[in-house]
Amino acid sequence: ALLVLPATLAVLAGCGSGSQVATSTVTPPAVAAQTITGTAATGNPLAGATVTVQDSAGRTATGLTAADGTFSISVTGRTPPFMLVAVPVSGLNMYSVLPAMDMTTTNTQNVNITPITTLVMYELNAGQDPASMFNSRSFSSVTAGAVSANETTVRSKLPANSVNPIFSMMYGKFVAQTGGT
Repeated sequence: ALLVLPATLAVLAGCGSGSQVATSTVTPPAVAAQTITGTAATGNPLAGATVTVQDSAGRTATGLTAADGTFSISVTGRTPPFMLVAVPVSGLNMYSVLPAMDMTTTNTQNVNITPITTLVMYELNAGQDPASMFNSRSFSSVTAGAVSANETTVRSKLPANSVNPIFSMMYGKFVAQTGGT
């Protein structure tokens, strides 16, 4: 009444007889370095301010501003859009958002962090503290169009000649103004 299947036993016996499994190492493609550079300023450059970049996945990268308020922070492998907060040595925190990341040519994006960009964040957040957008990552749906529209709204509320008309939230460096434009 004993049933033996010789073919099955032979296959099972062959499994443990020194068979080798081929292995290979896969090298992932190199990721181009991506950097956010810019200036933090309140009419004068902010030296020694801490600038933190947060991506839409909640990961952060931090850097310090130089004497002229400029900073450079690597965001290689991070997920846009990005929000930045500058924490001055003294004074109020300032916020900015970088909704797009077109790094096909230079792999670098410039963004200014000034009271104007903080006001834009205030407008984008329906009059709430921009810190809540940073902490909740609710900026992950912010589009370049929304930023542009809110920048226009903020500008319309400012006194004439109070902001350099060539000031751009993105793609440019803040230039301190000594007087009217």
